[in-house]
Amino acid sequence: MPKEESIVNEKFNKLLEAMQGATVELQGIPYTIKIEEGLAQHNDAVGQIRYYEQEIALEPSLPPFEFFSTILHEFIEFVNKKFELDLEHHQIQVLETSLFQILVDNPWYMKSVLETLYVDKATNTKTKSKEKAKVFTQVSFVPLEKLVSRQGRKALRPVWDD
Repeated sequence: MPKEESIVNEKFNKLLEAMQGATVELQGIPYTIKIEEGLAQHNDAVGQIRYYEQEIALEPSLPPFEFFSTILHEFIEFVNKKFELDLEHHQIQVLETSLFQILVDNPWYMKSVLETLYVDKATNTKTKSKEKAKVFTQVSFVPLEKLVSRQGRKALRPVWDD
């Protein structure tokens, strides 16, 4: 195994350990990350969002690129259900792979977003704490569901003509 691949695998394994039991916030709802070996064998899926348990289960045997893409897939599944977009699975897969590739090809984007948004209110310095961060303090956000009616959301749904 090449040295670079070994370093990536070591970092990835540490990340998997750190992610087990961690929470992610999806539209204000905390979801627990569950790393589950054999998920793909038992459920025919490498990722699974469990709405009632508020969990995201992930198969750890994936290569890092596919693992992170799968997390994005589950985030899109959440948005699809919450906003009643009624996207078909292949549409979610297209969004997943396209958005993930865009993010990977443009690493400056997420770095810039995080460095801009996460600034400590008290010290005006960078922070990783969401609670301490000032996030667009001059802008008031309106939840998407208040801006777009159910009919409007359906009208915004992509149409896939082959």
